[in-house]
Amino acid sequence: MITEEDLAGAALAGMESKQRFRFLEQLAAKRLVSERDFNGDQIYDDYDYMSSVIEAARLCGIPELLECEMPTRSDTNWPWKCRNFRADATRVSQRILFEHASRPAKDPNTVALDAATKERLRFHLAQVRGIIDEDPMPDWKKQNLYDAIAELEREIDKARTRIAAVIEVLGRAWDGNVRAVDALRQIVTMIQEAKATENETLRLGAPLEVKQIEARNTKALMGPKSRQDKSLNDEIPF
Repeated sequence: MITEEDLAGAALAGMESKQRFRFLEQLAAKRLVSERDFNGDQIYDDYDYMSSVIEAARLCGIPELLECEMPTRSDTNWPWKCRNFRADATRVSQRILFEHASRPAKDPNTVALDAATKERLRFHLAQVRGIIDEDPMPDWKKQNLYDAIAELEREIDKARTRIAAVIEVLGRAWDGNVRAVDALRQIVTMIQEAKATENETLRLGAPLEVKQIEARNTKALMGPKSRQDKSLNDEIPF
């Protein structure tokens, strides 16, 4: 089941409904695949996945999944019903991913990071790696987190970084080392601050640009200073 702890720092309120659904679906899917006990056995099954994702679909208004009904475990066909639902939910999630990927460069859910911010983020990710190295978690769990960090590093190197990519890494580490989760939350905060700064710059930049254009036009119309100083009684030729 998805808990409040899983969503800490996720900033779901700032996402579009479709992206909010994809984030929750991916969180449930990753838990279904990666969450295992020390013997490597699965902790969660398709029923757990469906119980979370079906509510996410209702909350986010995903029409293809609104008619689905949650079976009971006493129903002998529940494994097939849950698997069919997971197939449909995965298809919807993939479509949302493809729609997002086809958006223009200045997607409101991406941010352009400056060199200093990228360097700070890499420093924090190196810290997270060190914390994971020392954690007694199973090797398969460590590798899952290492892969997530590598994906995020590649995302940071892009011209514009997907905000959701940062949150996805936090979702993978939801039950890991507390220090690692805290470090990842700092990264989420840094990304959010960078986005807020970008939005503020865009908001203030447009009016300033308009004023600069108006000033240049006024100067061009009035001409050199010597012309401005001419007497008001000068004859204006027609």
